[in-house]
Formats: sequence, C-alpha cells, structure tokens
Amino acid sequence: MHDPRQCVAGAPIFAGLPDPIIAQIAAISTHQQPVRKGELLYAAGTTADRLLVVDSGRVKVFRTAADGTEQIMYFLAGHAVDSEAALFMDVEHQNSAVATEDARVCSIRRDDFRTLVANTPQLAVNLLSAFGSR
Repeated sequence: MHDPRQCVAGAPIFAGLPDPIIAQIAAISTHQQPVRKGELLYAAGTTADRLLVVDSGRVKVFRTAADGTEQIMYFLAGHAVDSEAALFMDVEHQNSAVATEDARVCSIRRDDFRTLVANTPQLAVNLLSAFGSR
C-alpha cells in the first residue's frame, strides 16, 4: 500500500526533515500517477516543472543525438528521484524519460512547492539545515 509520507521522505532532497514538514510536502504532492509502458514522462527541451519519484515500475532517461542515436543516461526505479532542480530553478529537461514498464509516479509541482515554502518559513529553514548537514 502506498504511503504518501514515505514517498516524500524517501526522496534524498527531503531526508532528515521533521515529520510535520514531510506531511505538508506530501499534502501538495500528486501520488500514484499511472504511467504506461512506452509513455513519455518528459522530453528534452520541455520545461522541468516538477520533481518526480518513481514509486514502482521502471523509467529510462535518455538523450537522442542529432543522428537519431539514443544514449541511455540512467534508469529510475523503486523510489528513485528525478528533476530535483525543477523545484528551485526555471530549467528545461536536458534529457527525455520514458516508462520501460508500467509505472506509478509521484510528483511535486514547482509552483505548489514554492507556495508552500513562501507560506511556511520554517520549511525553508529546515531545508537549508538539511542541505547544510550533507
């Protein structure tokens, strides 16, 4: 059974944050979004506007060369996190990602996260403390 708090707490970016903060982040997260095998999660050059957590299944992150050759960058599975920078910066995806098997993905949208940080100063302090201790 899926636990939204565990999904958020399992992301390295949120490791060490207190439970009440994890609960607030879990509340703004989208959980268990089904992604079918072969479905594109994002394409290179598109706006990276959310952090992704692959809760189940497997996702291939790849780059396509000008000649059409595909270069596999890495795979995501079992609570792997992708696009952390999307929470803090306005950036584009440098790679593309496709499900290589049916998957369930959780995500946190940048706008929702920024609103939470703006309305919860203690979250910003706790994030800085967590980053500083790494």
